Amino acid sequence: LLESGKVMEKFMEMTYAQGAGVGWQLPVAKYREEYLSPMDGSLLAMDCEQIGLAGIELGAGRKQIEDRIDPSAGFCMKVKLGQKIQVGQPLMMIYGNRAELFPQVKKRLENAFKIGDLFRGNA
Repeated sequence: LLESGKVMEKFMEMTYAQGAGVGWQLPVAKYREEYLSPMDGSLLAMDCEQIGLAGIELGAGRKQIEDRIDPSAGFCMKVKLGQKIQVGQPLMMIYGNRAELFPQVKKRLENAFKIGDLFRGNA
């Protein structure tokens, strides 16, 4: 469905129904960078709280009510739980308008992925 464009069509239909103008488009981030696997193994777990906090640091959410949200900031996962991965393989794509934030976001993501032997559960 994603590749066919049907999901985007439905999303645009919903935004128009809520009053978005014709030709409205999602904002596009100026910068993007892959977050790579530090090791071989299987993706055993993801700490969604840490990923969410990394998103806040990136500008995709708020620390305080008056903070401004960057609607182009966020992540796109490139792997699934249980998937076998290799060192250097992209785990996710990071999107944002402030490239200087990427190093601290990547630092937080270091603890967000548990990679190890699928049958032993170690990392």
